[in-house]
Amino acid sequence: MIQIKTLKQARSITGGISNRNRKMPFYSYGLSVKNCITGSKLAKIKKLDKIPTCKLCYAKRNMYNTQAVKKAHAKRLRGIKHPYFVKAMTYEINHLTKNQTQKKYFRWHDSGDLQSIKHLLKLIKIALNLPNIKFWLPTNERKFIRTYLKYKKVFPINFNERISSIFIDQEPTKKHNFNTSSLFKNIKPINSKICYSYKRYNQCGKCRACWSKNISNIAYKSH
Repeated sequence: MIQIKTLKQARSITGGISNRNRKMPFYSYGLSVKNCITGSKLAKIKKLDKIPTCKLCYAKRNMYNTQAVKKAHAKRLRGIKHPYFVKAMTYEINHLTKNQTQKKYFRWHDSGDLQSIKHLLKLIKIALNLPNIKFWLPTNERKFIRTYLKYKKVFPINFNERISSIFIDQEPTKKHNFNTSSLFKNIKPINSKICYSYKRYNQCGKCRACWSKNISNIAYKSH
């Protein structure tokens, strides 16, 4: 069993994480949306009265189409299956956040999504390895979340899952035991925490609601 001793060594396995997401003041990790399992199917839905959230995915535009980002995404996708992915990612996140004086937060995934139940279990293991960091996972892979909850009942205290609504302006259902997020264009959902980043140049500012396990649904304005 190898020991991860340097950031360079860790990144050679994980493909590296980023703090270049301008919305958040913290580190995040992304994959290509081309590898979204459910999202790729949802984006192809054609309905006159309903627009799938994945059809307007921001990660299909701008910087996400650069060769540098595409190369990083491909390397990260390979890294998930590496036998030392958990150890390397734990080292990397811990190394990059150890000097933060404010509370530590991390986002899985600012683009892309879960690839398997094994992938989800690895992310949870990383969260358990780093109890002082709050993790947020937005996802459309309901089957993986439900499979985990069927056997484990709850996620770690520092790991907050949010399953995305399928359509824009869709009220989130309450018949579940996980947190959610929704996207609105014309209709603000009721019983939801509205994300006002669109009033702050698409930046989180001081808000940390997405990481809170006590907020059932976060509603984002489409852009």
